[in-house]
Amino acid sequence: MPWNANNNPAGEIRAPAMSAALRLKQQQQAADAWARPLRVLALDDVLALEDLATLRHCALLHPDDFPTEAAVASNGTALVHPRLHAQFVLAVRAHDAVPRGSIALTHPQMINLELCVFQTEKWALFTERVATINAVSIEIRPLPAHEGEMSEEEDEDEEGVAAVATSPPTAPVVTDADEFAKAFAKHTWQRVLTENERLVVPFKDGRNYFVRVLEIDAEDEDETEFTMPDSFRGLVEEDMQVLVSMDGVQSAGFELRNASHVGTASLASMRSDVVTVVTNDEEEFPVKKKLLFPCIKLSSAVLSGQGVHKGSSTTIAVDVDCCTFDRVLLYLEHEARNDDSDFQFDPAVAEELLSAAIAVGCIGLQDVCQKRLGEFDTRVRKEAIRWDEVKRRNKAGEVLLVMQGMVLDITRWIPEHPGGSVLIAQEAMNVDSTVMFEIYHSSRQSFRYLKQFYIGEIAEFDLATMPKPTEMPSEAFVQELRQVRDSALLLCDGVPSCEGGEGLTALILMLLAVHDVANQTSRAHVSELLGSVVDAFLAH
Repeated sequence: MPWNANNNPAGEIRAPAMSAALRLKQQQQAADAWARPLRVLALDDVLALEDLATLRHCALLHPDDFPTEAAVASNGTALVHPRLHAQFVLAVRAHDAVPRGSIALTHPQMINLELCVFQTEKWALFTERVATINAVSIEIRPLPAHEGEMSEEEDEDEEGVAAVATSPPTAPVVTDADEFAKAFAKHTWQRVLTENERLVVPFKDGRNYFVRVLEIDAEDEDETEFTMPDSFRGLVEEDMQVLVSMDGVQSAGFELRNASHVGTASLASMRSDVVTVVTNDEEEFPVKKKLLFPCIKLSSAVLSGQGVHKGSSTTIAVDVDCCTFDRVLLYLEHEARNDDSDFQFDPAVAEELLSAAIAVGCIGLQDVCQKRLGEFDTRVRKEAIRWDEVKRRNKAGEVLLVMQGMVLDITRWIPEHPGGSVLIAQEAMNVDSTVMFEIYHSSRQSFRYLKQFYIGEIAEFDLATMPKPTEMPSEAFVQELRQVRDSALLLCDGVPSCEGGEGLTALILMLLAVHDVANQTSRAHVSELLGSVVDAFLAH
């Protein structure tokens, strides 16, 4: 045997990936080869009523029309959709009762796909990856017991049908949302669901229920610590959470007990790491808290549950329209990427974007807009800042911190500080506060947020006269801080750039405040007390 055949660890490593890629290629080729026109038939006209229950949610094809093995799942089904784009997806099985060139659908399936009996459309295989559903929100209402059993004469009389469908039952229907959630999960197990899909689900009370899928929260491989998932379709598994609400307003004919999802809150907004921002035109934006760190005026929502914001809501309103706030999010995502590129936007919206930046307290975006408008008056000083000035301004009510010669003006953030500013005045002001940052800082990633508070450098001849803290920061920490300053605070026409966020300083202030509230004096005890807070706040 040749040496390279017997000693090929790289080949062993690549084999699974190559196999998966080959399988994906085969599926795509099968999808391209299978696409064909099919005529719609009503499923209950093809099979007897007693046979329909065994099919669960599947449509039927003749075996000669069924896709090849490469496109068939382990349970013997394939996923298909009509027309060019997959608005909804169906699972299909092969059955001899279906004529060649036809597809047998249930009435709800025809309604979802906007098809009618004998209509012919081109169908294609659905080969995209389908993520597992974490949670789904549905609304329900009971269907009349006699619905679907009307005579042809009644069916022709639209007014009569409407009257029958809307007339309340003699006794109100009482349904438990928790029990229905279990029945729904069991009924749809292994099914691919899509937002706005409509279903008819049988329940243990003997009734059929109309169900509409309102929202799906599924896994998204493109989700990051800063960005929200983009999921509208997913696969039902055993551990899916189902939130049930009523279709329409409360009525005398239907009572839903233990409803688990009411109001306008979205599934995304229910996450602990998400803030819901409501714009002045009443649009809701679920946003990751970590993305909103640079927005000082949103701190009450971002830091909800902590310090003075313990009772604050994670929903906050801003006086910004939805289109402009969307651009604010684009800026924040650009800053989160930290790729050293300039944020680009249409100069025609600079004034609106500047107003929005002021409204949410994003100083970095204010600077960017002012530059674009030709009105940039930087707060960063070209000349060195004297130590006497720092002390004088602190005494006058401002809050200036110094760290390795860098002067940080956090005055604007103090009103949003979770625990006030007592500890800051005692331990961080009028002294080099670098060691305080090192004590309470567990992630170097947030260094880039410093530049939003940066206003300049202490005069070199004042560094020696500044009071020194009782303990000194480690040399490794100091070197990293200097590297971050040199790389992040880029010069622009001789003036350091001010674009960025303030997540690091916000974090430090929050932790110092917790220390203050806890009234702890032992640094070791404080570190132990706040260890879990640091990990939960930074996550990474």
